[in-house]
Amino acid sequence: MIRARAIALAVLGVLFIGGNPSHKTIGLIIVCLILFMLFNAGGLQLMGWLTGSEIYPSRSAGGTSAQAATLWTTNLVITLSLLSILAGSVRATMWLYAAFNVAAWVVIWRRCPS
Repeated sequence: MIRARAIALAVLGVLFIGGNPSHKTIGLIIVCLILFMLFNAGGLQLMGWLTGSEIYPSRSAGGTSAQAATLWTTNLVITLSLLSILAGSVRATMWLYAAFNVAAWVVIWRRCPS
């Protein structure tokens, strides 16, 4: 699912190459955004919350709370930095986030057992 998110973001980056998208590409932009949200909600975002309760023992509330704090902190950093990054270029922002998804896929592929 992470690869599909990266592809959706990369396609969005391509669609914004010319600056403002044309009326012909609006439908494709909406489809890419919906696909990104679909794969995000059913994939890595969900796993971030589920693994905390699965990998830490039930008597260890510290591990679960540290993981939750890390998730909330990264969400805050992304939210606070998004508008500043978008001010530079929408295309570059989509490609940057696609690169983050590729990096996440590589880390999970190498570190998590299948």
